[in-house]
Amino acid sequence: MAAGGKTLRIAIYIGQLGRGGAEGQVALLARGLLDRGHDVRIATGGSAADAIPPELSNRVTHLPGRPRLARWQSLRKFLREFEPDVLHSQLSVANVFGTFAGAAERVPCRIMSLLSTDPLKSAPIKAAERLAAKFTHRVMVNSAGVLEVALGRLGVLEDKVVLIYNGVDTERFNPARKTKHEGAVRGALDIPEDVPVVGMVANLHAIKDHATLLAAISGIHSDVTAGEKAYMLLVGSGPEEEVIRDTAAESGLLPYVRFAGSVADVEQYYSAMDVFALTSRAEGFSNAVLEAMASGLPCVVTDVGGNREAVEDGVTGFVVPPGNAGAVREKLLALLKEGGLRAGMGAAGRRAAVEKFGVDRMVKETERMYRGVLE
Repeated sequence: MAAGGKTLRIAIYIGQLGRGGAEGQVALLARGLLDRGHDVRIATGGSAADAIPPELSNRVTHLPGRPRLARWQSLRKFLREFEPDVLHSQLSVANVFGTFAGAAERVPCRIMSLLSTDPLKSAPIKAAERLAAKFTHRVMVNSAGVLEVALGRLGVLEDKVVLIYNGVDTERFNPARKTKHEGAVRGALDIPEDVPVVGMVANLHAIKDHATLLAAISGIHSDVTAGEKAYMLLVGSGPEEEVIRDTAAESGLLPYVRFAGSVADVEQYYSAMDVFALTSRAEGFSNAVLEAMASGLPCVVTDVGGNREAVEDGVTGFVVPPGNAGAVREKLLALLKEGGLRAGMGAAGRRAAVEKFGVDRMVKETERMYRGVLE
């Protein structure tokens, strides 16, 4: 018997399991549901499973990514063999394939996760997702901003949408680890020990708008002496890396920018930061912001997606308009100059992460959603 009632057979379907926010949440959810006594399987396309810890590897079924007909047939076969009580699909294409396959195989509880406002999503995907929403029992969203998209773009009724905030592992991301990792990370990246570091953890995509952060740091550099110039630590990979490098070089910032790439031990890199920034033009509910808060960092974030729901403006950090380099510069400068403000906001962010955004809360709320449909 699982915690809270009958043991459930739960299938989670996601297109791929590389390193990313949604993929990390799948790993946290699967592990949490297993800990609560449920039988969990993860179905995914391709063979990469970077986001899955070793203890979950025997829970992963790899489906063919292409052709799509083979994926569809394999997904249905997986569902027939596992006979889940719940099929929880994650992200757009998986939402469409998963919901229709789940309906065809008569899975009793079918959940779609809408995790981003994603203004760049194609019209065909939007139309397919809207149709799939008619065959799902619940649409799970991770912020009020995404909830509005679900009600508008998907056209679902309000009582079909469930808001569950992402969870963060507050033990893994813990400011107590800073002393252990800070020097090693800075040393490996050739960042002096005594300079301030502004960090951003995000894929290097245009939607993340690294250009606004570069412009803000450039403005800060023009106001301070050489020894006070902040370094930028960018964690993540993606197609915009060369563009970001070129922009940094043109503004004279390149000697102060460090590209860490995509890393497995991202918690160590937060230890090397003094302030966290996220200048995205669109978000769902940023895992990186939660990780930074749990790591005791004050945050400067743009007012998109669920950023305002995570960061309490003036308490755990600052929320600024998207694309406004001047506003980002002003708030970063205040935090870099005032150690007391930086420490106070960082401590408040850590408390908020522990009290409001822990993994256990996310897992229990998701389980409650499943049981509500089945009952």
